[in-house]
Amino acid sequence: MNMPNRVALVSALSLLILICASARAASYGSADGKDIGSFMERLHKGKDSYADKAKKGQLTSTQLQALAKNYRLMMTMNPPKNKTAWRKSVGDLVNATARLARSPSDKGLVAAYAKAADCNACHQRHR
Repeated sequence: MNMPNRVALVSALSLLILICASARAASYGSADGKDIGSFMERLHKGKDSYADKAKKGQLTSTQLQALAKNYRLMMTMNPPKNKTAWRKSVGDLVNATARLARSPSDKGLVAAYAKAADCNACHQRHR
């Protein structure tokens, strides 16, 4: 392949990658300058995350209320797939978090939150 053809091919592939990446980023939707990925990163990633602590019953009512508020905002965003089920999935998470906020030490509510906050189940449906 001669040099001009290589340049054209590389340029076309670069443009295609850029278009695909932009479309993927746009599919996550945003609200208030944030996207689903940044919410998950901030709220669910790591052993010190609010989600991890909530699953262990280690958050206060005030912290759980803040977590529920963030989930409510996340509900307005658009996932990459299965948008119709998104509101139910996140709604279940909001409800489990709000119930846990009323009684943070209740083992049954902690378990209900952990079930609603199952990362793999949600990712299979919406990612």
